[in-house]
Amino acid sequence: MESFPVEVNPADAPVTRNIPSGNFQTQEALLFASILDEHRDLLLDRLRGICDPVCTAFDEHEMVFALKMADSPRVALHIRRKFNNEMSSVWHCRYIGVPVPDKVPAVCRTSIDSIVHCVDMMEFSKSMGLRMEYEYVARGFLFTKGPIKILVYKVYSTEKPGVYSKDLLKPQLDSHVVEAMIPVENEDTLKYSKILKDFCDQLAPLVEFKKMSDPKTLKELAIKTGIVKRLVKEHATYVKEAEKETEKLNKMKEDPSVDEYTVKKFSEVVQETRGMIPVVAGKAHKAAKELQAFLEANQGSLEGTDEYNNAFVEVQSANELPLFY
Repeated sequence: MESFPVEVNPADAPVTRNIPSGNFQTQEALLFASILDEHRDLLLDRLRGICDPVCTAFDEHEMVFALKMADSPRVALHIRRKFNNEMSSVWHCRYIGVPVPDKVPAVCRTSIDSIVHCVDMMEFSKSMGLRMEYEYVARGFLFTKGPIKILVYKVYSTEKPGVYSKDLLKPQLDSHVVEAMIPVENEDTLKYSKILKDFCDQLAPLVEFKKMSDPKTLKELAIKTGIVKRLVKEHATYVKEAEKETEKLNKMKEDPSVDEYTVKKFSEVVQETRGMIPVVAGKAHKAAKELQAFLEANQGSLEGTDEYNNAFVEVQSANELPLFY
């Protein structure tokens, strides 16, 4: 891998991240919210009215890795690139520290940013001993209000892990994530957290920003909910297909022109389809159990949000699936 701290063309880097400056380590304050898809345009109109004139659309791919060592805090590496047909090899790398435990109205954390050129990021990450936790594609809009950045985006995942094509993207939830952030100068977290909170309050009641203990919570919830939702849908597809095939098999048995061998082979097809129903149901129950545990662990920061309510509904839907068919 080659590093290009100065020569890299800023136009090749993700627009949602800052090009690293001379500072080795920076600090920022953040607040998070969400909004249902049907209300997104109202929020965008509101932001256009109170933010700087320029609004930038973005389409970016992010992978999140973790390195955890004994007696050391977890280190998270977020790597992001532009998502397009050419798949950029210019990545923005950000090491994110543990949130500062201050009694301020926003999440405050430190980060180390760099821009790198890498053709095979997975191979590079493995060589560093990093383990990928999750990945997603963020598609949305970037607004600014002075030093404040506001991101409104939808989280997508690819249907085939490792294969990145816009045709394979699927949304994880029926809502958009909203992030607001501001750089903290001179370690004055209280001052800049209040500035950020005052700005975010202007967007009420459309969105309610919250201080989340872990900034990745909404994204991880979206991915886990999407998995459960997909399995429930897959189960329904197999049930419907089994019913259609069973009906067809019964007609074949009643038709004297259909020989026994054909009936036997189609019976095997029906049994194979029916056999997949409890398999998928078991996977859905397992995924729902993991999602339920995640909701309970993050209830304080998520309860009352649309994502929390949607996830709860998906858990119930999965738990209602019979394990035998």
